[in-house]
Amino acid sequence: MTKQYSDANVILLVVMITCAGIAGATAQSPSIASEFENKLIPDALGEGRLLYPGGVAVMNNTIVVSDGGTSRVSLFAMDGTFIARFGSEGDTLTGEIEMPMGITTDGEKLYLAANPEVASVWEVSDDGTIASPLLAVPADETEIGPQRVAVDANDNIYIVGGPTHHNMALPYRLIKYDDTGVLQAEANASTFVAPGGLDVSGTSLFVAEKSPMDEKILVYNTSDLTPSDVELELPANTTPGDVDVVGTDLYVSVSSFTGGVNGVIKYNVSSLSPAPAYTQIVDTSALLGMGMKVAGIDVDVDGNIYVAASAAAWSSSGQVVVYNSTGNQTLLFPDQIGLLNIWGMDHDESGKVYMLPMSWDGSPSAIWTVNIDGSDLQELVNLGNTGGATLKLDHAGHIWYNQLGLDMSTSGLTSSGVYALDMNGSELYNLVTYNTSLTIDPATGENITDGTRSFQIPTGVLTSTEDGKHYLYVGDSNTSGWFAGGSGLVTKFEYEFDSEWQFTEVWAAGTFIATEPTRDLAADPPGKDEFSMPTGMALHPDGDVLYVVDACYWRVAMLNPDDGSWIGEFEAPPLPEGYTRYSESLAHVMAENSDYAEEMLFPIDVDVDPDSGFVYVSYHGGNGANVYTKTGEYVGHVGLSDIDEGGIIAALMIDIVPTEDEKRKHVVLGDAHGWSVAVYGVTTLKDPWEDFGPDHLPTHIIDISGEYTCTNEAFYANTEGNLSPEFGLPYQEEGGNWTFEQHGSLLIVTVEEDGGVMRFIGSTAGDNIMLSFAGYWDVPEMGMLRFETIWAGDVLYCGDKIVMNAIMRGYDDDCNQVLNWAGTQVLRRAETG
Repeated sequence: MTKQYSDANVILLVVMITCAGIAGATAQSPSIASEFENKLIPDALGEGRLLYPGGVAVMNNTIVVSDGGTSRVSLFAMDGTFIARFGSEGDTLTGEIEMPMGITTDGEKLYLAANPEVASVWEVSDDGTIASPLLAVPADETEIGPQRVAVDANDNIYIVGGPTHHNMALPYRLIKYDDTGVLQAEANASTFVAPGGLDVSGTSLFVAEKSPMDEKILVYNTSDLTPSDVELELPANTTPGDVDVVGTDLYVSVSSFTGGVNGVIKYNVSSLSPAPAYTQIVDTSALLGMGMKVAGIDVDVDGNIYVAASAAAWSSSGQVVVYNSTGNQTLLFPDQIGLLNIWGMDHDESGKVYMLPMSWDGSPSAIWTVNIDGSDLQELVNLGNTGGATLKLDHAGHIWYNQLGLDMSTSGLTSSGVYALDMNGSELYNLVTYNTSLTIDPATGENITDGTRSFQIPTGVLTSTEDGKHYLYVGDSNTSGWFAGGSGLVTKFEYEFDSEWQFTEVWAAGTFIATEPTRDLAADPPGKDEFSMPTGMALHPDGDVLYVVDACYWRVAMLNPDDGSWIGEFEAPPLPEGYTRYSESLAHVMAENSDYAEEMLFPIDVDVDPDSGFVYVSYHGGNGANVYTKTGEYVGHVGLSDIDEGGIIAALMIDIVPTEDEKRKHVVLGDAHGWSVAVYGVTTLKDPWEDFGPDHLPTHIIDISGEYTCTNEAFYANTEGNLSPEFGLPYQEEGGNWTFEQHGSLLIVTVEEDGGVMRFIGSTAGDNIMLSFAGYWDVPEMGMLRFETIWAGDVLYCGDKIVMNAIMRGYDDDCNQVLNWAGTQVLRRAETG
């Protein structure tokens, strides 16, 4: 079947078929189906809590806050009561938001600086419960990296753009658009260095210059963004942040760690000649003591000042602080909570989950236990340190974890080895230094002279028991090599847990790599036995593959667990088209185009389903885990991005907990951005043709599976048999590509034609073939029509050529027949012509 009037944009929308397969194959690979079940640890960011608020605006008696940590915009009543939050993480205009920062309002609409390339304009209902995007700015899709946004009385939109995590090479820009998103003017880049907050009053645009070498407030003419001669001086040793104008008053948030001013200052800008002096209105020094800093401000007509305060080190949630016009605090919301990243996770034979948070604020952490249904959450033991990255239970009744945390005095990661605890949490042993067969330390490049080596920063731990012997795998690396060059090692030990706790090195895999700030990983990719932050590890149930997450090289390495030799690797996930590898401060794999998805920043952990053998890999910055076959072919995804629907923001460690049904598992994921652990029910779906005997029928069957090209002729007619004017004259043309999947005498056929995909079902026996199709087309001038089609014909030359005649009928919504179609198709095998 073809579409003679393809220029009329006939679109195939729905295919009514119950049997779908992998084209050209005689069997399907198993797949997965998943759904959110519950959270073992409730979402710490529920009820409107803010992770990393970037801006605040007051609109229609509603306080609106942009939150870059959750990629949401939250709305609160004037007393701080949470109303709603909207958006989902992404970078399009369909209600998706990515790392929102600046926000402002014209009293009727919201203007939001977010997403990699656009700022957006939103409409919000009077009660704040409904919000939807109206416009993307700029409409010409120019890549700008919007950071702050302002709007004037004529609805012109001003944007400060600059570097983003998508493209750190973006220059700072100061741009003006009209209310439809059409570019009007751009400031000369030589007039600023690093512009920040901005707002407009009359013919003046005020911009915070935050360059540490030349901090001040710049003033531009709104008509053409030419700079004026006015520059407003700031307090000494002080950096400006956000800017807001109310009437003739200009408010600027300022901060300092070197003896300057922390708070909000005000200028009277009714006249700019001479340049006005500032007056401090609010002192926010106390926020620094709470581990927070000012990110954005807004001032209402009564002079009340609204401050969005973000945690300085992701160790606690953010807040909104409200001050009156004299600078006294009147409101603080929502409640602030400390955030613990759930890293290590494992389960015991009963299915109880053991969880190890890591503290980023230097406070002691603890191991927690909880049932898989979320009940009976208990603290097992306080560790007296900042927690670790991995937790594993062995078959001999021990809890293993690697201590990893933040040293508040140096702001660096610290470690004191790999710990063994009993099941009550009491410490039994701490492995710090061991005898090694290495001659050069892969983490430092130094010669090992006495035959002993100390762990650098252990980032991964795995235990196994094989033939009555106990083994410990440890991944460790040098922090200086994590994001600038791979310095990693994976070591396997055999251990005995008597009073001496004997550890014998079995093998070590890894190669010292000098730091590589200029290494081009696209031209010089990481090779075998090179690791950059080896984190999660897992053994395949067949016992022949050790999977090691090589985090900063965006891959999963496969080693032979017997000797540590390299088997292979797979990218996790594969790099999309347009991406490249290169050393960068955040990760080794980033994008050169504007379609970068943060969900694929780098892998963190791996676990293997003991029954299906599927390999689950979780991702920092991602909302779950990707699933692969034993050799690394993609199978599916587990997890949700919408925290309001039970999803998580950034997946960390993963654990697979069996159920009574070997095909169904609980997949447990920790969330990096908040104390949250989500459980997903995952079912492995078997190949539907697994038990189907292709030789069941005694009839002669010709194997016609494969790809074909189509030539056809056909015409459309109305119910009276006359040619249909809507569809044109009879036609002859080359059709699309047909792919046959054959199971015995049964057929599933996929047709790719005119940009659409159709699937047919049918059968063949001897030289005969018959196919059927039912579906819908959105037909111009006629609306949505339902079609039913039958093909019948012959298989020639042992399946190299298929000739079919076909008829089709179309029906409207009331099931009235409105047209007929008749045609002939000739299919020729693609490989034979």
